[in-house]
Amino acid sequence: MIGSGEGAGLLRAAYRLFVHFEREVELFWDDRRAPRPPRAWPTGYRFEYWPRRRDLDRAARRRVRASAGRLFLASLARRDGVYAVSHGETVVAWGAVFRRSPQRDILGLPSDAVLVGACETAPGHRRRGLYQASLDAVARLVREEGAGGLYAEVLPGNDASMAGLEGTGFLRIGLVRSSVWLGLFSHRQGGWHFVRRW
Repeated sequence: MIGSGEGAGLLRAAYRLFVHFEREVELFWDDRRAPRPPRAWPTGYRFEYWPRRRDLDRAARRRVRASAGRLFLASLARRDGVYAVSHGETVVAWGAVFRRSPQRDILGLPSDAVLVGACETAPGHRRRGLYQASLDAVARLVREEGAGGLYAEVLPGNDASMAGLEGTGFLRIGLVRSSVWLGLFSHRQGGWHFVRRW
């Protein structure tokens, strides 16, 4: 049993990071069987997409970090993608396009699936359709790249994100609970699964 205090808090955080953590997310799937017209972008906003994190040049990396923070890009594998929506030179919405993240294995997704997550819109730019337009654009781009399917994860209780996903045509699969040990093994839906490290 870990005690209390600042040192104990660090030990608990290290334990969750390196030994064991539990995760619960709502999982959605993009159903593109019925063609849909592209969603119009609000005036003054520009969408950018980098299929791999390493594709960002120095200026783009600096702009994304200024809004999303250093941890956002640092948490991505080199082959994971990034999208950003800018208003002028300021990034006001962003998200990750996971291709090599262990989270795909933790959730039990197909090996050729792409997962969208860690999406955020700056408070002053919400309720303008940026999230839905971004999801729509990402879905089209990853389909063109030949991905087997596009999934999205949302923390339970984030009703605004769930409504945005459903409004874009994503279908709710349901709640996925997983328990990850040593970053290598996931217990999900009554069975153990190996988590590949990319």
